[in-house]
Amino acid sequence: MHRTAQWRIAGPLLLVMLAGCATGPPPLYRWGIYEELIYQPYKNPGQSDPVTDASRLAEDVARTDAEGKAVPPGVHAHLGFLYATQGNLGLARAHFEREKGLYPESTVFIDGILDRMEQP
Repeated sequence: MHRTAQWRIAGPLLLVMLAGCATGPPPLYRWGIYEELIYQPYKNPGQSDPVTDASRLAEDVARTDAEGKAVPPGVHAHLGFLYATQGNLGLARAHFEREKGLYPESTVFIDGILDRMEQP
């Protein structure tokens, strides 16, 4: 077999193999520990601590911001919920507003939460 014939067979095969090694686009969001924090209360009811969860999630959001990556939808809303359960309504409101700013499609939902926070 001539070298040319070998390359006609091996060349496309090599290209297909290399294409299989290509990486896809980078993730749109940095999810960090958010999924774990959402899952744990369902997996182990009653063992979740809102103070610890809020602290861990706030650190994770700060890390995401420092890396210049996007915070996923729902993270600031969840952090606001955690602060609200602790009675820290100022921080809760700030994170709910941040969620609205990042994801305007959440405005109706978040405004409903904020309205209920104002009620006695």
